[in-house]
Amino acid sequence: MGCFGPTWYMTPPDMVDTGLVQLTNLYLNQPYAEIFKDGRLPFPDQVKTYPQDLLSSISIDLGFERIEVNGGVLVIEELQGERKIAVRVELTELNASVTNVQNWDKEAPAFVMAGSTMLQGSTLAEILAEYSYGYRNPFTLTGRMDSTDLSITKKFLEHSGNLSVKSGQVDGLTFNLRGNQDTTFGNVDFRYSNLEVELVDKQTGEGKGELVNFFTGAFGGLVYHKDNPSKKYGLHLGQVGVANKPYKAFIGHWMEGLLDGLLNSVLRTKTLKRDREYRKKVREQKREDRKAQSSSENLEE
Repeated sequence: MGCFGPTWYMTPPDMVDTGLVQLTNLYLNQPYAEIFKDGRLPFPDQVKTYPQDLLSSISIDLGFERIEVNGGVLVIEELQGERKIAVRVELTELNASVTNVQNWDKEAPAFVMAGSTMLQGSTLAEILAEYSYGYRNPFTLTGRMDSTDLSITKKFLEHSGNLSVKSGQVDGLTFNLRGNQDTTFGNVDFRYSNLEVELVDKQTGEGKGELVNFFTGAFGGLVYHKDNPSKKYGLHLGQVGVANKPYKAFIGHWMEGLLDGLLNSVLRTKTLKRDREYRKKVREQKREDRKAQSSSENLEE
């Protein structure tokens, strides 16, 4: 992990003499950080501390009115699965704020986080998160991403497997998640068109070759939905329901929830039951339409 010290300033604290340390504003201008993680080595006995527990462990009543980051850059590299080459995610033009941070009022949120960034330096993404005190540290997370080329999502969709995004277009991405340190639920509305994938080597991430990927493209529609919504099956709203891994930090739980929703939108094995129900409703509607048309024609006669 490396970082470059930003310019910063902080306003004087308030109410120190009352037993409450209330810090008002901290500004970080143009911070730069690089993080490397070996995601191939899980540590099942390690339990990451959630932010609410960290705040509660502070022995004094502490508050921060606002922590603000302006123009930051965060680079994350991670080895996943059997890969020997790390994936690289770049967050540029990172502007974020954490507001109303506090550890004394358990009925109020622990903090609220909002931010925007350019994902891979090219696509605007925004999030809003709220972490509260309560059973198993509840949270909510909402976000969106602008339309872009689908290759921008390949690092999330391929994850540690042997499929990679070859081409396509993101028409819109929004998500609404909730949960606690144990589980994450919600939905991901992932709209895209002309999705094409290719088989890659699990270790290197390199393509398997033209012949293999010819068959992948020809029969890909049997494995994944090339469009969402599609003409045949309508919109697939990705339902999220995952058990959070205790050795992952809370942001890792965001990513796993988002990935679960993406896969439940894209893979046909995940949508099979919903697709059957959708086709059944379409057939029933067509029958009703034909009956209505026939009745109308009989009345005219």
